[in-house]
Amino acid sequence: MYNYFVASSGIGPGPYTFRVTDMYGHVLTDTGIPLIERGVFYGAAQFPPAP
Repeated sequence: MYNYFVASSGIGPGPYTFRVTDMYGHVLTDTGIPLIERGVFYGAAQFPPAP
């Protein structure tokens, strides 16, 4: 149900910036994301509904 990322070697202490592009070319960018182990961080926006 949720997307998540795994980097076995680690990605540093954060905060992070993530950019995600959907299959229709819509782009979402979230910045200032803290390191949360085994937790959830809710992004600032949602992709628009699929056509």
